[in-house]
Amino acid sequence: MKTLSKLYTLLILLTAPTILKAQDRIPQYPIRFTQFYNAYSIINPAWAGTYARLEMVLGNQRMLGNLSKVSTYFLNVNYRINRQILSQKPFSTIGITLYNDREGKYLNRTRFYALYAWHGTIRGNLRISGGLQIGGMNYSVKGTPLTGDGSDIKPDASVGIQLYNQVFHAGFSVNQVFNSEVRPLEEITVLAPYATVAADIWLKTTEWLVISPALSFQFPLTGEDSRYSKNLFDIVLLFKFQEKFSISSGIHNNDRIAITAGIDNLLQSTGNLHVYLSYSFVFRKNTNLSSPLFEIGISYFF
Repeated sequence: MKTLSKLYTLLILLTAPTILKAQDRIPQYPIRFTQFYNAYSIINPAWAGTYARLEMVLGNQRMLGNLSKVSTYFLNVNYRINRQILSQKPFSTIGITLYNDREGKYLNRTRFYALYAWHGTIRGNLRISGGLQIGGMNYSVKGTPLTGDGSDIKPDASVGIQLYNQVFHAGFSVNQVFNSEVRPLEEITVLAPYATVAADIWLKTTEWLVISPALSFQFPLTGEDSRYSKNLFDIVLLFKFQEKFSISSGIHNNDRIAITAGIDNLLQSTGNLHVYLSYSFVFRKNTNLSSPLFEIGISYFF
């Protein structure tokens, strides 16, 4: 009996570090924006340069109420080396993406990437593109007087492919491909790989109305803790009136209703400037973060 007891104690001591390590591993995914259909290149780098020589997109999403200190910003700028739009010849696009996710003054996650995309023609107006963005994430935590502050930085990257023409696009991307582990303090944050499918189509019904269904579906590629990693989808129906005003509604992250209104083509003589405002609220409370979300998106295409 004593021998069995000793063996049992030894087994616990040997497996305890592994168990603790597994408990400390928490998968981390970027915040998903409700206006993903206005900023596809932050999902899939292959989208960069699809419809304009110069693309600049800025977005901010924040929670309302008691969680108003939780906010996320991103900035994406892409430039086509070949200036012809939908040219039959191959062309390349370069760009940068900056991404900041902040939870009050204690948790701060900053991502930064350089981007490259190549576009070629399959047949007629049907084109194919592939893209890569590579950079890293810095995770900083403001600690206590006993633990001190912590910070760690690890590499990160995304790859993607896309088919498109003048009225539709469909893309597939794999994000966080390095499966990096970030450890600012004791807890291990894993940049777990995941895949995203995104597509939309523009249906012109009359001279003054365009309808555009759009979808985004994200699913994890590893067996990380199922409490944090799950399949997420967005389905949106956009109505654009005379290419000047737009309104959309849809489901965001499985459990939210998102409503967006926008003004389009504000600076037609020097490019197209678009401004969009979104509000989303939870319609089924299966998440701890049930606060409403406010989002603003500004894009400029030239």
